Amino acid sequence: MKSLYGKFLSSFECRKCIFALVLFFCVSLIAAIMGDLKFGLKLALLSFFLIASLITSDNPKLQFLVYLPSIPMSSAVILFTPFFKRFSGFFVETPNVFASYNSFARPDGLYIYTFLEFLLLVALVYHVIARKFSKYRALLIFLVVFVVFNFLTVFVALNATRAFFQSLHLALSLVMFYFSLQLWGDEKYEEFVVSALIVIILLTVADVINLDSIKMLLSGKWLVRSAGRFNTANPPAHLAGMGIIFSLYLGFRKRIPVSLLFFGIAGILLLVIFCTGSRNGLISTVAASFVFLFFILKTQRKYNLVLVSLAVVLFALVSYNLGRVVFQLRLNPELLLFDTSVLSRFLLWRNSFRYFLAHPFSPVGTGNFFYFEGSLGLPFAHNFLINLLVESGVIPFLMAIWVYLLGIKKIFTKVVAFIKSSDINKEELVSVAFILYMMLIFSADQFLFDGSLWRFMLIFLSFSVSKLWGSSNKDVSS
Repeated sequence: MKSLYGKFLSSFECRKCIFALVLFFCVSLIAAIMGDLKFGLKLALLSFFLIASLITSDNPKLQFLVYLPSIPMSSAVILFTPFFKRFSGFFVETPNVFASYNSFARPDGLYIYTFLEFLLLVALVYHVIARKFSKYRALLIFLVVFVVFNFLTVFVALNATRAFFQSLHLALSLVMFYFSLQLWGDEKYEEFVVSALIVIILLTVADVINLDSIKMLLSGKWLVRSAGRFNTANPPAHLAGMGIIFSLYLGFRKRIPVSLLFFGIAGILLLVIFCTGSRNGLISTVAASFVFLFFILKTQRKYNLVLVSLAVVLFALVSYNLGRVVFQLRLNPELLLFDTSVLSRFLLWRNSFRYFLAHPFSPVGTGNFFYFEGSLGLPFAHNFLINLLVESGVIPFLMAIWVYLLGIKKIFTKVVAFIKSSDINKEELVSVAFILYMMLIFSADQFLFDGSLWRFMLIFLSFSVSKLWGSSNKDVSS
């Protein structure tokens, strides 16, 4: 931490951050005196992040570190809610949707990270013009084209306002993705960012774990899927899966006792997935973690193998006692064909393809899946590619297919290289595991572009892209 402080934060910048923090409390106090504390706190928190982002704008890495905590905190800050009240009832992270100044995530809202991503856009344009950001130029063109075609759906959207804001969130989140893509390469910075993300994820999903859920799992009478502060159980499971993969990565990078801390975090996050009962989250996490652990063991010394063996036995016992109910009830082949969640996905996919065949050049609009007649009242198709086809049209769909094929090709070539080599790069291995995880998740689920899950995924994806494509100084298109 000291080396990070000395490298990225001077004493003058530290004083400016303290000034921003004092200003935050002053604005909060003024708001309280004026009588609207809740809205005042939101504006004060936004002011703090904006000021902190502005004073760090000359240091991209520090500016991005300021951005990170805005992702979970944005779920507690939504401005101009009365304007967006017409969107009540759609998928949200918490069900409190009718408050005049709603505290939690709403579709099409303006969050803290919305404003900070706009500042990142300004910084990105400056750095690109100044040739300070010169990596992945072809990818930048690809992202611009993808965003443009999504914005064009506003003109044919069933709800143009929603399509506009979802396209805006997509554009700004991809700005953040490209911005972060330029920053990887410093080992200490990378470890700090990944560690910070894991801690943020742990704090975000920890309340999913509750005593009643654990008791039911242990007794084999699991009935309720815990969701914590989220409105549904799948989002915290997906977030926990990301945290598990990278906790294992840091666990094998660090020495004892720090490594044990990250293995422990992985265990807690696995418990989160069990409490949510998410099939997709569990299968994707197990598959990605298995790939990572299978190859990482080739590089371990004997004393580490003993530690790993003990950890595997412990995880196996916990998984059997807590996870068997999920497997018995939600992954039972005899019950799957009668599961309404599975059947609804099949219906969604069938309805989506039928709509596309009937209207091949009339997408419903980005974020408009809810409005089309075959949506079953759900906000997305539970498949990223199918969702793109219906909402954004053929060109974004084909662009996404191309990216998928590139990812599959990279996973295959790296796995072959890992099999042949005894010296495996941990960064490349965890990147392969994460891209596999992401593809599995997107096969049966979908993140809304205005959500925090989408942003967590993009940051981890930028790390993975930089490790798998950046080391050879080639572009993602190769």
